[in-house]
Amino acid sequence: MLYRLHRVDCMLSRMTKMLDVIIGWLAWLGIAMLCVAVLVTVVDVLGRKLLGFSIEGTVEITQLMVMYAAFTAIPYAFTSRSHVAISLFIDKLPFFWRRLSDLAMFLLAAGFMVAVAYFGALKGLQEWEYGDVTLTLGIPKIYFWVPLVFGSAMSTLWLVLRAIENLLGQSGKPTMAKPGSTIPSRTAKS
Repeated sequence: MLYRLHRVDCMLSRMTKMLDVIIGWLAWLGIAMLCVAVLVTVVDVLGRKLLGFSIEGTVEITQLMVMYAAFTAIPYAFTSRSHVAISLFIDKLPFFWRRLSDLAMFLLAAGFMVAVAYFGALKGLQEWEYGDVTLTLGIPKIYFWVPLVFGSAMSTLWLVLRAIENLLGQSGKPTMAKPGSTIPSRTAKS
């Protein structure tokens, strides 16, 4: 029994590390997309004011880039514990209640992200089925839903893995990251 728990813990550890790397790269992708949105907007504004030309479809490009930036960054917000928490209250709780509050947060947030992914996928599939495209550039609207569904799914996966780790945690340390850290702490072996 102990051997199986150890193997499960090792497997969870590897999966979590891989997922943390993927989420880190997704966050960098989000930063790049935000930079593209800013660059397109600045070039468009300067072009209109100084040279009398405009980039066609600036709003559509910017909206698409912001969707990618936001929803590739959401999983990173979970891994870096950048969500809103009442740490003044939570930090004073005994270990058991802190762990229980972490578990509740993992499960509630996972449930919310599943709902976002599910309803986003339904809407995206509907727009794909109808062949909806943007008015100016003709970008298929499904591309606006891909980051929402993918980012929500990655967040859900991370949250579920953390919930499982929280349930299986055998040390005295919670599985959540400390505020200000960039990579979630792992459950340490005693």
